[in-house]
Amino acid sequence: MNYLQNPDHMRRNEIAHALFMCKGRSFSNPDETAIRVLLWPRTKILGPKPSEAAFNTAVLEMAGHLLIKDEEYYDNMSDELALSCFKDMMLPEREWLDLTESFKMIGSQFNDS
Repeated sequence: MNYLQNPDHMRRNEIAHALFMCKGRSFSNPDETAIRVLLWPRTKILGPKPSEAAFNTAVLEMAGHLLIKDEEYYDNMSDELALSCFKDMMLPEREWLDLTESFKMIGSQFNDS
């Protein structure tokens, strides 16, 4: 499957997303290298993100680290608060399900050609 069709579909349909690519070992043959592509949709937010002043959700998404820029925010940080900020950026479930159906259609069209 040509996985570049999925981010292109998201771009054409103005679906906010993050894309990460890295080189690693093949899962099927550790002697070979492979390119891993991670693509995840997110909620579209125009302008400054509400939590970005003190908490950078992109760093959490990409690296699994909490980058907290404000001492008071840091002092009051909890698992619940971090999860709440992260959930605010997630695509709503209905949109997620619609998107996965679109990806299935894209994959079947690519495999049929």
